[in-house]
Amino acid sequence: MTPPDELSNLWQSIPPQPADLQALLREVERRASSFDRTIRRRDWRESIAGFAVAVLFTWLGLRARTPLGRVADFWLAAYGLWVVFYLWRNSGPGEAAPDGTLAEYRRRVIERYERQIRLLRQAKYWYILPLWIGGMLSAYAAFAQTRSFVLLITQASAFTATGLLLWWVNQAKGVPYVQNKQRDIMEFFGSERES
Repeated sequence: MTPPDELSNLWQSIPPQPADLQALLREVERRASSFDRTIRRRDWRESIAGFAVAVLFTWLGLRARTPLGRVADFWLAAYGLWVVFYLWRNSGPGEAAPDGTLAEYRRRVIERYERQIRLLRQAKYWYILPLWIGGMLSAYAAFAQTRSFVLLITQASAFTATGLLLWWVNQAKGVPYVQNKQRDIMEFFGSERES
């Protein structure tokens, strides 16, 4: 039999599990909250820009002189609305309510990061390609109206450069940034810590 003092010391040395779990969850939420704020700010910025693009190109489409110019402008207006719709449907950081096990909570938090990585990796399809197609339609419509190769090359180059810049921001900068944030959270959780 263990002497009462040793048993008492052993009992007092065991940290209370629920308090540690709650402290761990609070710390993870604190670390993830700045990332979530960044995502929300990005979503709002992109939404405002998408609505501005939709309004501008709808106005230009109504005033277009040629059918092809009208199609290009309405395409770009629809593109602005598409970006808003797609972003809000697929992006939101979502809450990882701490109502289950630590493993479930960990999975939900990591899933928030993975959703952003997927969104950034797929930006070339849902974000950049529709813009580039609309830009090429617009450039060709301007060329068809003016027969100016300089205008065609200038507009096509501007839309292509914009597409490449957006690809670089999303793929080359955005994905590694989110992966680093995800790695930090995973290290904090530990590889397979269970509650």
